[in-house]
Amino acid sequence: MAIGIVLTIKDDKGLKSTFTLNLPPATDETDALEFAGDVAQLAASIVTGKIISVSVRFSIDISGLSDNAIGAGSDVEEGARFVWSTVGDFIAANRLATFDESLIDANSRQVDQTDGDVAAFIDAVVSGLTMTSTNLVRCVDSRDAVINDIESALESFQSSRMLRNQ
Repeated sequence: MAIGIVLTIKDDKGLKSTFTLNLPPATDETDALEFAGDVAQLAASIVTGKIISVSVRFSIDISGLSDNAIGAGSDVEEGARFVWSTVGDFIAANRLATFDESLIDANSRQVDQTDGDVAAFIDAVVSGLTMTSTNLVRCVDSRDAVINDIESALESFQSSRMLRNQ
């Protein structure tokens, strides 16, 4: 899959828009990062808004994932919202779509955090994962504050909408 270079542009009204360019998957990571910086500078010269972020999205081969099939009745509108706290006492949150409803505690909206798979996911976000290189990789929020605890995990419904050009 292609490497995505995503530029986020903010306008005078505070609205944001993203623009994505794709690079060939064989592009070296260092080259992709340099390209992202260079193209951001070029784009800044031709827009009237402000480029507020540039990100590089690398895709990886996921063909070997286990338990990765579309389940009967799966629905992106059904999910779980995880709320995390950080070292700096900030709050971060994200929603995992198509969350398995069998992992919601009966008669509540609480995610069953004692389930082994749920606990492993939460532990990876809160404590990080040790890579083959022996480096510990930790999750951070948008301020780069290290996530260090879970505040809540609740069932979350969200309306989906079709995007143009899909």
